[in-house]
Amino acid sequence: MDALVLEPVRNTSNQEEQIQKLITLSLKEDARSNTGQTLAAYLQPNDQHQLFVALFEKLCIGIVGLENLGGHKYYIRHIAVEPDMQWKGIGNFMLEQLPKFLLLKILETETDKKYVGFFQACQFDVFPDPHKTASAEKYHCVK
Repeated sequence: MDALVLEPVRNTSNQEEQIQKLITLSLKEDARSNTGQTLAAYLQPNDQHQLFVALFEKLCIGIVGLENLGGHKYYIRHIAVEPDMQWKGIGNFMLEQLPKFLLLKILETETDKKYVGFFQACQFDVFPDPHKTASAEKYHCVK
């Protein structure tokens, strides 16, 4: 995928619908009504939240949204790839490209069992979350 690039989002004028779709894919079902608010938070001019898009031939096929926790530590709030483009290395590509844009020492997130393999393949250390809920087994991922 030579034409694949990662770019920070500054405005969404030409890709807003696709970016919102990908944010929706990254959210739990009970939070999917908040995509507009989520996108608006990323577009605020601050260093607290940052959104990046993966573009393939200028089409948005993936997103990764981060929260700055301070001290060069970031938390992945949202990560998604267009369903027909998944399992082609795009998610890993996005995570590998982040240091080009950020002073990044620690990257972490929480996930459920379904995505543990993805984060392990991306060289994250994965630990069972001791605060798991009765409805879902959660994992803490750190790189």
